[in-house]
Amino acid sequence: AEAKGAEAPIDMTIACLGASITRGQGTFDWISELSSRPQNRGFSFLNFGVGGDPAYAALRRLRPVVNAHPDVVLVALGWNDIVVLVFPNVRRYFEIWKRLPRQPSPEWFRESTEEIVYQINTQTLARIGLISLSQMGEDPESTDPVQHELNLRFAEYSRIIKQIADENGLGYIPFYEAMHDQIVSCPGKAFTCFRFLPMYRNAFRQY
Repeated sequence: AEAKGAEAPIDMTIACLGASITRGQGTFDWISELSSRPQNRGFSFLNFGVGGDPAYAALRRLRPVVNAHPDVVLVALGWNDIVVLVFPNVRRYFEIWKRLPRQPSPEWFRESTEEIVYQINTQTLARIGLISLSQMGEDPESTDPVQHELNLRFAEYSRIIKQIADENGLGYIPFYEAMHDQIVSCPGKAFTCFRFLPMYRNAFRQY
């Protein structure tokens, strides 16, 4: 029997692969929140989030995730793939920062995500959960061209994530769907331009 006051043994390792939203720098640190909950004492959460990463960049650094021998891998990617697609000025910066060899596209995002799934499946025994995307901006019916395209892209990329999960028998966490319902019920401001200062701040924290 477990001694009173003793720590519960860790019996499951959960690797979280993603970008700044996973890293928790400048955003809500959901991994630390999960780790601190008493009901999760038996879980060890490993943070493999790197700010600014599109799916291709996360694929290139998959080896540490595999080497951790996780029981579960949660994949939260796609925000930066959309940002570099919608904002040309950001794309030029990311082409240098993340050494992107191709023009961003939904097809490339799908290919990179599918390769991540394939490598995790073939190199580990982990179960995989794919997380759909929270939106940028809070105006679901916006006529602003930037917010309108963001709305379309976040819906499109979240569908891709769900399709990959369904096709491969993976777990799926409907973050986009839950967030979208909240935005529709209580809309807010449109997202109309990308500001570099927060991104620079995250880059300095990272490096």
